[in-house]
Amino acid sequence: MLIRTQNKMCVCNLENMEGISIGKRWDDKVFFLTMRFSSERVDNCELGEYKTEKRAIEVLDEICNAYLYLNIEKGNEYVGMNSNVGYFGGYVKNGIYQMPEV
Repeated sequence: MLIRTQNKMCVCNLENMEGISIGKRWDDKVFFLTMRFSSERVDNCELGEYKTEKRAIEVLDEICNAYLYLNIEKGNEYVGMNSNVGYFGGYVKNGIYQMPEV
């Protein structure tokens, strides 16, 4: 699955990454999601930023659910499905997750 950054300037491939994490600015007023490609690389990609940690976690959950949903659609098995799988807030189109503005 591809993820397009909030500022629409970059597209990242989930297959090439090590993880996505939530961080916060020094003043604790902005929370951001960053895609890490590997421990050897320093060119991590900031996916988007949000005013609250709660919203950043919601967006991370949406990315996870979109990934699971797209794998189910492709016929890949996912064990442990729940009723929320498939919900991703309408941010996925043609396998590309667009980071929400807010």
